[in-house]
Amino acid sequence: MVLPFTNLGGDPTQDYLADVITEELISSLSRIAGSFVIARSTAFTYKGKPIDVRQLSRDLGVRYALEGSAQRNGNRVRMTTQLIDAESGAHLWSDQFDANIADLLEMQDEIVKRLSVPLEIRLIDIDAARIARTPPANPDAQDLALQCMAGVIPTLMVEGNHPAFGFCERAVQMDERNAIALTFLSLKYITPVLDMQSTDPPAAIRQAEEFAARALAADRNFYWAHLARAAVLISQKRHEEAIVELEQTLVLNPGFTYAYKLLCEANNYLGKPDRGMEYVDKAIRLSPRDPNLPWSYGEKAWSLLMLQQDDLAIEWLSRTLALRPEAVISRALLASALALTGRQAEASVELKRYLSLKDTTSKTIAEFRPQHRAVSDNPKWLAYSDRLVEGLRKAGMPEE
Repeated sequence: MVLPFTNLGGDPTQDYLADVITEELISSLSRIAGSFVIARSTAFTYKGKPIDVRQLSRDLGVRYALEGSAQRNGNRVRMTTQLIDAESGAHLWSDQFDANIADLLEMQDEIVKRLSVPLEIRLIDIDAARIARTPPANPDAQDLALQCMAGVIPTLMVEGNHPAFGFCERAVQMDERNAIALTFLSLKYITPVLDMQSTDPPAAIRQAEEFAARALAADRNFYWAHLARAAVLISQKRHEEAIVELEQTLVLNPGFTYAYKLLCEANNYLGKPDRGMEYVDKAIRLSPRDPNLPWSYGEKAWSLLMLQQDDLAIEWLSRTLALRPEAVISRALLASALALTGRQAEASVELKRYLSLKDTTSKTIAEFRPQHRAVSDNPKWLAYSDRLVEGLRKAGMPEE
């Protein structure tokens, strides 16, 4: 497990650099054959907290913990790392690295290479632990893009209008080929579409598609860019292509839980909820303390609703909303499921809660139904969509 790196610079505005280093190390180590690396989202729940690695081993089943610190001085970064045997608490290896901001990826590759000895990993060469990434052309733009990335990731696919997107907009103005900035701007536009809460889905999809295409043209090996492209493909009802894109994402980062969640969505749209649940269950295993567990729980509930296992779906939706009461689509699904199972009073209460949420834009059947049906032509999906809308109607959603 890679623990969140500590920012030793004393300036909290520089925390993003340590966060991004942690993210990239998790990705690099996940690509090693046979490895199981706890996902980023669970790792970051330990940020800033005192950690007993032996308790960590017992709680999560990890064998090793990698921890470290980053200290920035101008455009230079000094990174110190140490590898710990999580079962015993013994220190196995430590080292120190210095690099320019523009060379962070090379520094991370070097760390993975040196870890191969104490972890007894057989690396034929450095390419066994990494896939080449395009270096940034403009370090200042890259710095802004990294701030955007670190700020947005914790709420991605939950909040599509995070203020940190402003960093990406400034980065693209400085460097129109910055892959990180282009990727997250694509996700800014496509996230509300996937939540079925966009005020203008066709325009948002066009904008997201343009940014995703430009990101991949700039850097084919940035796994987040493949995720953005897959999200666009899902919104265009090109689900088989989305699955191919998501599989490529997992080649680049096998522990990328967002990809597993979107694989669940794509399979649901194809009328394969059983397959969808397999993916979301893997996401939960990879990140058991994920702050975005409500998203995973909601995906699982969605698959259960498609299988007409309404009581189980209600249970998982209740778990979702206990953790994230403002989850718009989960609130709508719960109102529908309750009505479909004859729990009318509870359904009416949930519908009122859904309609009162600040991010709710689809407040009538006429607004909700077209967006829900627009994402797939699969007969099983359309039958599920009709049943869901009927539940909302029974719960009291107005027609127009």
